Amino acid sequence: MVDVAWYVYTHRLRLAGYPMGLLKPEVDAWFLTLHARPAFANGLAITEQTKRLVAQNHRIQEESGRTLPEIAGWQ
Repeated sequence: MVDVAWYVYTHRLRLAGYPMGLLKPEVDAWFLTLHARPAFANGLAITEQTKRLVAQNHRIQEESGRTLPEIAGWQ
């Protein structure tokens, strides 16, 4: 049960641009192991429109130098 809850939180953090692999590599490895399982990956299916909007937002942040790692000084 805990895996399910933290999987969702970790997924959202990654979507927001949190540098999980840099700051929490053990959590990132755990997440990627679960994400490779169809039951987990399919449970958080994201629409194509949402994927495009997230990608667009990340591009805007990168172009303006305002990504989460840059703002927080994690780079």
